[in-house]
Amino acid sequence: MARGWGIAAPEPDLADRALRSGLHPGALAVLDARGIRGEAGLREHLETRVDDLLDPYEIHGMKRAVARVHRAITEKEPVMVLGDYDVDGTCGAALATHMLRALGARVTPRIAERLEDGYGLSPRAVARVLAEKPKVLICVDHGINAVAQVAELRAAGIDTVICDHHLPGDEVPDAAAVLDPAVQGDGAPGRALCGAGVACKLMWALAAAAGPGRRDELAPVLLRTLALAAVATVADLVPLDIENRRIVRLGLRAIAGAGPVGLRTLADKCRVDPARVLAEDISFGLAPRLNAAGRMGAGAEALELLLALDEGPAQAAAKTLESRNRRRRRTEDSVWKEARGAGKDADRIIVAAGKGWHPGVLGIVASRLVEAHGKPAFVIATNKGRGRGSARSGGFVSIHEGLEACSGILEGFGGHAFAAGFDIAPDRVDELRAALEEWALTAAPPVPPGHGDADAVLPLADVGFDLIRDLERVGPFGKGFDRPRFAVHDAMLEGLTTSGHDDRHLVLNLGQGEAKRRAVAYGRGGRLEELAGRDTVDVLFTPGLTRGGRPQIELRILDFA
Repeated sequence: MARGWGIAAPEPDLADRALRSGLHPGALAVLDARGIRGEAGLREHLETRVDDLLDPYEIHGMKRAVARVHRAITEKEPVMVLGDYDVDGTCGAALATHMLRALGARVTPRIAERLEDGYGLSPRAVARVLAEKPKVLICVDHGINAVAQVAELRAAGIDTVICDHHLPGDEVPDAAAVLDPAVQGDGAPGRALCGAGVACKLMWALAAAAGPGRRDELAPVLLRTLALAAVATVADLVPLDIENRRIVRLGLRAIAGAGPVGLRTLADKCRVDPARVLAEDISFGLAPRLNAAGRMGAGAEALELLLALDEGPAQAAAKTLESRNRRRRRTEDSVWKEARGAGKDADRIIVAAGKGWHPGVLGIVASRLVEAHGKPAFVIATNKGRGRGSARSGGFVSIHEGLEACSGILEGFGGHAFAAGFDIAPDRVDELRAALEEWALTAAPPVPPGHGDADAVLPLADVGFDLIRDLERVGPFGKGFDRPRFAVHDAMLEGLTTSGHDDRHLVLNLGQGEAKRRAVAYGRGGRLEELAGRDTVDVLFTPGLTRGGRPQIELRILDFA
């Protein structure tokens, strides 16, 4: 193949096993490639139960956290839940609030406002907490690096319980309890959990502490917390290890049942059937809308939706988020037009900076730069003498390690291997660019966009509804449990055009014998000329269904040759 795709060799008994299991051979090949083989392995993967979830007390610090929050509930002490402004923090704050209210706590939920407060426990956020005077503060998706802030709160008589998943610094805060598997390092129970996942474990432990007599009463709330943790897990791009796959699978099942009314309403706004929400529907539908509020400085609006218990308030909140998301798209497009030309072909890292760029869309623009160039991207907005940046790795390198290597240039940073944020003085941007380029010489080299292996080669006719149904059954897919990748060879190129705003997407009409399929290369509209005049094409793709109206099969192209 021109692109050097690797093709996984099919297991010799694949057809027989597919017949016995009732799965499409393509779906079984996907599981084979991810190390799930044998009847026992297949059964364990497909038959997820709540009892299979990680025991919350496996997470270091859980006993202390439960003891402190349980005391606050029983003694009617005021509790504040402060979530970060992204989907992870917002879902985590929502699920914690749902459970704490059900347990009878005096709880006040808050979201850190991106534009006013900055990330997590910033000085302004601390001032807000001090003004409201809770006795217990539960931080969700932040706090592990807030050593001085936690000390300031403790001095004021406020105990902090941290539910985080980010990497700690040299010192861990002296909090009432710290729940962050990253502190114990790789291999720790729950290491791949997102912030909402950690908060969910705490809420389940608190529900158990309420006693068996309340089990039936709390069961719907427990499922609500799983649904919100599932959305956060997918949106935050944490690895889908076995625990996170179980959370997502059970959470999607909860949404399909009597899941949070806000999530079901938002799914409907995205033209997604709430009864069959998939992980990709979260990635491309629900998460961008939830993120839009935080990105545009109104994170409380997303929290309001997720806390809604009735249809009326949920509809009103979802309508507001749709409006925010449209504004976010316009802002994103404006920044993208200025940032897309950043970097040179020889650069290993892309650093784009602009005056007046909206800080709320930097992460999305960084992701688009990674998609377009196949390199890690750092996007910086300079406003009023300050520089705020967002970085995305695309899986090529550890962004956190890169920022750590350049920490002397930065005013602060936080995040993980795949995504991070940072602050920098505007006059040091060029210095950062040079330092990152030097660091990248010893980091993993960039890989061309779309490059990768295929789980199987399929004739076009085999890419049908039965394959997609079985892929839904063996999912969810995401970071660390990659979406299926199939190859079709020598498909006839029967039509070629572009679609979307600024002709952003490339649309191919493919044929092979009697089979006809539509294929879309999202974000690749600029490669139209590469295919003009061609009769046949090889494509590497993941299959899916179109949204809105009657679902049709769609090949989402990862690469072509």
